[in-house]
Amino acid sequence: MFVLTIDRRASRRDGPALEISALRDELQHGLPRPVLGWDVSAGDELQALYDDAAAALSALLHLADSARWHVGLGIGPVDLPLGDSVRESTGPAFVAARDAVTRAKDHGAPVVSGNEWAERTGIVLDLVCAVRDRRTDAGARAAALADDGQTQQQMAASLGIAQSSVSRRLAAALWHEEHAVRETLVALLDLADQGRDS
Repeated sequence: MFVLTIDRRASRRDGPALEISALRDELQHGLPRPVLGWDVSAGDELQALYDDAAAALSALLHLADSARWHVGLGIGPVDLPLGDSVRESTGPAFVAARDAVTRAKDHGAPVVSGNEWAERTGIVLDLVCAVRDRRTDAGARAAALADDGQTQQQMAASLGIAQSSVSRRLAAALWHEEHAVRETLVALLDLADQGRDS
């Protein structure tokens, strides 16, 4: 299972300007649907439980792109039966997520914690996040539309540019390479979730 734990960056500075309940509702509607929905776990932290590697990765990358959160992903078993919410649920994946979000505050990027495969996944994730972080605004917009499944013709219309310009933006953003690596990341996440030894 995959537990995402996130903590607001600069929460002391932002203070009440960003209500945590409003942020929770935003996550519930803007991210892939988890098994146990986003809820406050402690202070300015929010947490959700996923059982699907691709959905967990999609949510993690969206959160990382926003630059509003320290992001930790814990992978491992959870105690059954699950509680009615993440606050009422326990298990090694939740412990790993706590470790991951704590380490993310110093790391400056999302951290994956759990078994050895989780740690290896984190190394590949660092590369993907670095590629995404270095994109221009124009490249990031094109990549986001490609991630949503738009064709280059549709993207050109959405962005008001020529189709050849879309292709150049995606190439400069390394979108095709990142997309291929994301498939590998999902496979690594599944290996970590299965508890495979190296």
